[in-house]
Amino acid sequence: MDGIETLSKVSGLGKNEVGKIWEEVKANQKCLRECEGPHDFEKEGEGLRAEYRCRKCKGKVRVHEYGWYMEGLKHGRAST
Repeated sequence: MDGIETLSKVSGLGKNEVGKIWEEVKANQKCLRECEGPHDFEKEGEGLRAEYRCRKCKGKVRVHEYGWYMEGLKHGRAST
């Protein structure tokens, strides 16, 4: 059993749908990794379901990932 089949069984989603989601995740990660940086995030949505999309690369992160990214930038500035 492969990962997509396993995720399909535990999620109740079809293998094609799981595969599509996985491809979207990989494309988003590629955008974020290849961004010239620093990311320029803009908030989309509200509360814990909010996401942040980079205006430069169009990659998106969840609210807690955004928080850690911003904390890293702050620490990086403090160390120079």
